[in-house]
Amino acid sequence: MKKFPLIVILLTISGFTYWAFTKRASPSGNDREIGIKNDIEDNSEYWESVTTADQTLVDYQPPNPEHDFYSDGPKTRDGIGKYYQGREIAYVMGHPAINWLERREREQEEAPTKALD
Repeated sequence: MKKFPLIVILLTISGFTYWAFTKRASPSGNDREIGIKNDIEDNSEYWESVTTADQTLVDYQPPNPEHDFYSDGPKTRDGIGKYYQGREIAYVMGHPAINWLERREREQEEAPTKALD
């Protein structure tokens, strides 16, 4: 019940604000006529341009790159059959394969510390 007076005051203020900003002068000049004047303009061209897709967007084709880094090729058991700069892209590796990353031979085979230097 403590909030009831606050709610009444807020509703009164919002109602008065709505009434003050929507009150229009009546066409007859009589201030006692209360009504909202219909000032809606014809915006059909605007809404048509907003809601419909332009044909140029539908027919858009991205330009071909000048260089081909990616290519398709024969699929091996370890790869997906797509190649990047001549090397086949491998399958996504999940957390169960962590032992493969932390093997002893990795430093000799791949030299990851040289890559970091």
